[in-house]
Amino acid sequence: FVSHHGGNADKLDKYAKMSTWIAGQIAGLMDRLAAIPSATGNGTILDETTIYWFNRHGDGDSHANYALPNVILGGSGGYFQRGRWLQMGKTNPNQVLISLANAMGVDIPTFGETGLAATSALAGLSA
Repeated sequence: FVSHHGGNADKLDKYAKMSTWIAGQIAGLMDRLAAIPSATGNGTILDETTIYWFNRHGDGDSHANYALPNVILGGSGGYFQRGRWLQMGKTNPNQVLISLANAMGVDIPTFGETGLAATSALAGLSA
């Protein structure tokens, strides 16, 4: 696995190329969704879509659970404020999942296993 790089420059290069490829695939999906008019007549399918792209580890080599990249793309029907880059303090990643459920009209009070559960959405994401 290239994410288990051990500081090896070749593996880090391959990991960067893999990440760039994934980003290109997501961009291509977004382009295709943006080209389809919404059935409501307001905007495009991308405006109504939520794409959640994340990495489970901040560093795959150490399986570190810090600096976790999370990207929410698309309009989400206006639920999330768009065009922002947020650097959050220590948070529970399950709060993002609660936020995504809320965006889809599902009001869940908690998410995750006992001891790791989040009990609220992540503040500052919604519009």
